[in-house]
Amino acid sequence: MFDVTAVYKNTDRTEGKGPMVLDRLFTSHSDAVEYVETQKGIYDVPVKTERGYSGWELRTTSVAESLDDVPDVLVAVERNRQIAAARAKLSPEERELLGLTP
Repeated sequence: MFDVTAVYKNTDRTEGKGPMVLDRLFTSHSDAVEYVETQKGIYDVPVKTERGYSGWELRTTSVAESLDDVPDVLVAVERNRQIAAARAKLSPEERELLGLTP
């Protein structure tokens, strides 16, 4: 598992009232900051302001390379496999009584 920094930009470059959409992903947070600081903000003002970045947002998130990196998901996957195996053992009549689709 590793972290990436997602760069989002506001699609309305005039008033800044548009949705934030994904622009770029960076494995280096400092590269993401450098990228944003080279862009223009809302109304083409300098992007860096007292309140952050005008029209831009940085979000850090973890990326899993496989299910092995996410233990809680592995538990859910195993539980779903067990449920599927249990359902496979039921007869059509038992499935109908339990309200399960075939």
